[in-house]
Parts: sequence; C-alpha cells; structure tokens
Amino acid sequence: MRNLLVIALLPAAAACSTIQAAHTRLPAEFGPEPDRMELVGLQGPQTGAYTAGAYSGRYDRYASGTRILGTFAEKNQHAGFSITGPGIAPALVADCVMSEQSVQSERVEVLTAPMSYRCTFSQGGEPARATFDLHETNEAAGASLGYKRDGTFRYAGAAFEIRSEHRLQETALPTAAPNGYVFLRGGRPLGGIDLNGSPRLVLPAGTDEATTRALTIAALATALLWDPAESDMHDW
Repeated sequence: MRNLLVIALLPAAAACSTIQAAHTRLPAEFGPEPDRMELVGLQGPQTGAYTAGAYSGRYDRYASGTRILGTFAEKNQHAGFSITGPGIAPALVADCVMSEQSVQSERVEVLTAPMSYRCTFSQGGEPARATFDLHETNEAAGASLGYKRDGTFRYAGAAFEIRSEHRLQETALPTAAPNGYVFLRGGRPLGGIDLNGSPRLVLPAGTDEATTRALTIAALATALLWDPAESDMHDW
C-alpha cells in the first residue's frame, strides 16, 4: 500500500494489511442474511475462466508501468471479460482500461492524473447499451481521507451509482484503499461487492433477475481492477 501525505492514514493502512479475515461493511438495507455470490476463478492467473452464480465466462488482465527520471510514474491496466447466462445471449464482452499518473519520491506520492477506470461493452460484434466509469475523487472517504472512488454503471437502460467502501465489519478503522464497492440506484443501495479474500457479490434476499444480472456485470468489472492505491511502483 502506497504512502500518504496524511499521517492519520497510517493506522488505517496497517489495519488493511494485518486483518486478513476482515469483510467489507455493507449497508444495513441488505438485511441480516443477504445472498452472497462468489466470483470463482478471478484470484488466480492473469487469464482464465470464472463462474458467478448462473453466469460464466472468461477474463484477461495485465498491467504495465512507466517511470521517467525516477520521479514521474504512470500506471496502466487492461482488463477484459465475457459473460453469458440468464438474459445474456450472445455473450456480452467488456473492454476495460485503467490509468493513473503521479510524481513520486521515496516517501511521498502526488497524483497528477488521478485513477480512471472505464469499460466499454459489445455484444454480437456490435456496441452494447452499457458503460462502466469509475474514477478517484478528491473528497475524503469518511475519516480516512483515502482513495475514494465514485462512478456510474449503465446497462439495458438502467443507471447505477458506484461508491467505494472503506469500512470493515471487524474494526472501526477505515482503510485508505477501497475494500469493496456499493451499487446504488437513485441513492438506494441495491448490492455490493466484498473484495476481501475471494470476491463476493452481496445482494438483498429476493433481488430480481434483471438487477442481479446488471450487478453481476458491475461486480466483475470492479473485481478485475488492480487498484493502484494498493501497490507501489515496483509492483507494476
């Protein structure tokens, strides 16, 4: 996890690295026993097959980094996946790109172009009615003053807001980098993804098929992102 300018963030970073079994704190609106769908197969190699409940497909991802004169740094990632399942035929194909630029020293990193992660989609060789856009904001993520991400996912005429989550169920300390995401529509939480350990899509019991389908796609996009806030330049 990279160093921050704000000293108050250091305990949060320590909590992120030492609490191995922690789970993302998700909204109370999900109820005491929400449905949890594991995204199986995404923690292994850079390319492979996955399953997510009734949905399945293949994915690939790779990252690259550039450092100029030991100071200017650029991080990039490409991720792609296909998905088929109930209501998705032929396969929906995603093409995602992340970029971030910063000026670095041994202990301090200043972002000059904050993290931006975007996905476009196609189906049957034609552009699909779907977009995914996630970006870093300058607002504080609660008390952590960390790397907050906000965004929008649009699919089949529906629009969902994306909000990074920095709180854990097992501790009051927030993490600097996101440990999960919440998906909302009109400000109402409809689902979320817990990225600690094997990623899991969490949905309120009884969620309808259309919402499940849309949020499974959004969960895959977030799960395949290698967040640059969790790594130093030598990792790229």
